[in-house]
Order: sequence, then structure tokens, then C-alpha cells
Amino acid sequence: FSNSALRGLDQWGMGPHNTGISEKEFLAKIKMGSEFVEGTAKAIFPASVTTPEFIKTYKRVLSTINVYSAEINWWCNRKSEYIAWSHGNLNVDNVFFWRGPDDKLDVGVLDWGGARTESMGWK
Repeated sequence: FSNSALRGLDQWGMGPHNTGISEKEFLAKIKMGSEFVEGTAKAIFPASVTTPEFIKTYKRVLSTINVYSAEINWWCNRKSEYIAWSHGNLNVDNVFFWRGPDDKLDVGVLDWGGARTESMGWK
């Protein structure tokens, strides 16, 4: 599995270009997301996030995040003390748990496809 701690600075894809998804894909997704918040599911969101002003800010912020995707990923993974083993889907179909004789909880992994070491510093 990949280990972000071993990636050199030149391997993050940073540069003077959009390092996120393509502009065409981004525009389609941001349109879908804003229509969902403003219309389809408006009733489940606080009124403050369904206003045109908020949606404008939402689009601007996500656009900035998309353009600097590689730079953000590098920043989050730059300190080894924030990097740990993880798996994006440790549900019961991918892992198993048991308690040893000392009653300590142990875990075994069945699906290694989502395993990686990466930043846990997202807080």
C-alpha cells in the first residue's frame, strides 16, 4: 500500500496548474452540489447555507480547494507524526475483530485494497 511519508516533494503533482479534477468535471460537480443544497434537499439544510450569498462562497472556496488539491494533500502529509495506517472502509465485510486471552481487542484486515498510510491531520 502507498506510504505518503516516502513520497518526495516532486511526486505530489504540484505546479503552476490546476492540480485537482478538470475544470469541466469540477463545474459539473459543483453545479450538482449547489442544486442539491439550494433545491433538491433544501429542507434538510439550515437556511443560512441555502442563500445565494452562501452558495457563491461555497463555489469559490471549493474552486480554490480543487485548484490547489495537490498542494493541500502535500501540506497535510508533510509531518510524519500525523501519518498513520488507515483504511477508508473498515466495515464488517473488510475486517474481523476478536479479544485475546488478556481481553485486549485485536483486528484483522480482509480487504487490503483501501489500506494506506497517510495524514490523519485533517482536524
